[in-house]
Amino acid sequence: MNWDALAAIAELIGALGVIVTLVYLASQIRHGTLVTKASMAHSIAAAGRDWNKPIQSDPELAWIWQTGTEDPTQLSERQRSQFSHLAFTFFRTFEDMHYQHLQGTLADELWHGWGLLFGTYAKAPGLQAWWGARRPVFSPPFQRYIEELDPVPVARVDDIVRTLGEGADA
Repeated sequence: MNWDALAAIAELIGALGVIVTLVYLASQIRHGTLVTKASMAHSIAAAGRDWNKPIQSDPELAWIWQTGTEDPTQLSERQRSQFSHLAFTFFRTFEDMHYQHLQGTLADELWHGWGLLFGTYAKAPGLQAWWGARRPVFSPPFQRYIEELDPVPVARVDDIVRTLGEGADA
C-alpha cells in the first residue's frame, strides 16, 4: 500500500470523526435547548401561581384586586397600596414572560395563552391608570408591547359564574 492511499484513508477517517462530533454536538445543543424551554415553561407557570396564590387564599385581597382593576377610586388608601403592590408584581411577572418569549426561551404556544390572560387584565381601566404612572420603570420593549395591546374586557367572577350557570340550564 502506498503512502498516498494511507493518507487519503486517514483524512477520510478524520473527516468522518469531525462529522460525527458535529452531529453529537448538535444533538446536545438541541437537547439543552429543549431542557431550557421546559424549565422556563415550568418557571413561568410557577410565577403565575405564586402571583395568584395570595389572591386565591384571601377574599379581601381578591376583592381589592377585582375592584382595583375596574375602579381603584373605590378603594381605601390602604387598599390602594395593596393594589399597587399586586399590580407591580403582576406587571413584573408579565414583563419577565414577555422577555423570555422575545429571547426564544418561552414557546409561542405558551406565550399565546399567558399573553391573552395577562393582556386582558393589563388593559383593565384600573391597571391602565396604574401603568400610566409607572410605565417608565419597565423595559422599552415591554412598554411598547403593553401600549400595542388591544383592549379586551376583563370578565368578572360573578359574570363567569352566571355564564356557567346559564350553560347548566341549557
